[in-house]
Amino acid sequence: MEGTSGSTQCELASADETTEPEGVRSFHPWVSEVLFAETRRVWSRAYGREISDSEVIEILVNVRRLAETLLNAAGGKI
Repeated sequence: MEGTSGSTQCELASADETTEPEGVRSFHPWVSEVLFAETRRVWSRAYGREISDSEVIEILVNVRRLAETLLNAAGGKI
């Protein structure tokens, strides 16, 4: 993860509920099939319903942004 150069900035894909996971992940190549499926499994259970592809991506992007922010705040010394 890099500083604020923009090379690691995540942009939320503009995917609707019918988009296939492969299409959504093409906007985020760092999201593996296993990571996508595991995120859906965990968060669907927490929400009490199956979450959509775009919700999975939104969760992953938000977690990545949080991690980048924490790393930047710590000066990358974690």
